[in-house]
Amino acid sequence: MTPNEIFNEIESKVLKLMENKEFKEVHSLIRNFQLGLYSMQTVVLVNEKKYSEAEELLNVTLRKVGQTFDLLYNLGYIYEVTGRFKEAIDKYNACIDCCENEQLKKDIKKNVDKLVNEHNNEPLVSVCMPVYNDEKDIIKSVNSILNQTYQNFEIIICDNNSEDKTLKLLEGIKDKRIRLIKNEENIGWMLNSNKVLNLAIGEYVVTLHGDDSFKDTYIESAVKIFNINENVGIIHFIDENMKKICFDNQSYFNSKKYYSKIASLRCMPPPTQTAFRRKALSGTNYYEKNYWTSEARLSMKIAEQGFDGYIEGRYLFERYGGAEKDSSQIDKQILRFKHLFEFYEDYKIDSRINKIDLVNLKNSVCESFLVIYRFKNINDLTKKSFKESKEILKTDLELFETIFDYIVDGN
Repeated sequence: MTPNEIFNEIESKVLKLMENKEFKEVHSLIRNFQLGLYSMQTVVLVNEKKYSEAEELLNVTLRKVGQTFDLLYNLGYIYEVTGRFKEAIDKYNACIDCCENEQLKKDIKKNVDKLVNEHNNEPLVSVCMPVYNDEKDIIKSVNSILNQTYQNFEIIICDNNSEDKTLKLLEGIKDKRIRLIKNEENIGWMLNSNKVLNLAIGEYVVTLHGDDSFKDTYIESAVKIFNINENVGIIHFIDENMKKICFDNQSYFNSKKYYSKIASLRCMPPPTQTAFRRKALSGTNYYEKNYWTSEARLSMKIAEQGFDGYIEGRYLFERYGGAEKDSSQIDKQILRFKHLFEFYEDYKIDSRINKIDLVNLKNSVCESFLVIYRFKNINDLTKKSFKESKEILKTDLELFETIFDYIVDGN
């Protein structure tokens, strides 16, 4: 039958029932017809893998016609294939109560038991996204989370009063696991990052910026490491070469060794390459003091609580842009030197930092100053900035002499 023929047949039955004043039967007929159409549309959307649209349609239908076996089962299936196993279990159990076929009940119960055994104890992971003016890449970034092999997560997005279409694009993404917050004014990268971290409720926490993407196994990899290593509070994902250079090709660092190693500033992976145990984060003030060393300070605060660090030699990210969208290169380098120098002044007499790591910290500050030294004659502004940086450096004569030796030796 053609669609018109089906409609005409339904219409004919409705008119006949109305003539006989059988209004209850009219409503039942229309309801069943609507239910059939919605069910077919859902099947089409699922086959197209448009799970969010299918879920939305099913929930609308449930509100209109009430609970039925088909609707509950289809919703449970969508939750299962998108990794929302607790919700899938709830819907499958509900549809068992609506099922009259005993064999079908047994089959669904068997699937529920399997899901409970395999997934009911999976820890929730909070994906924290501080974003600002990321319209170019934000959809790719969010999709990289939605396509993870590990699916028991929440996504918390805090838009820092973007001036482009970032917020509008985010509002168009339909997924119940997303919480979207908009700042009424721009509060800066650090405060926005802290705000979104403070909203996390998962056992583990990861960060993604709006111009970066995760590889599809990132969350699964972090969860496995945390589950196996109960005292690890922080994980850094870096490539094998950097692991050899910066962390002596070691993976596990006890809290004391990790504290000292991070203090060297030899290598400080950015937030998107770092995963946290939320219990370790809760004992800190998140990112603080200044931009260029805030990550190191946070990592050291975690180590101070007795949590160990883990270095995973895999780079599971793609970067499309950069966090500093509005500064010139020389401005960045001047700010970087000031922040590294302040960090050095704060920790140079810290007895928990071993001699080698302290030397590496000093070298990190020297190298940051030498970058400014090479730029010093570009224009009047850079000359002025260099002089200001030099005056800062003179407040620590030991460091000043070390850098002077670098310059004299032609380094």
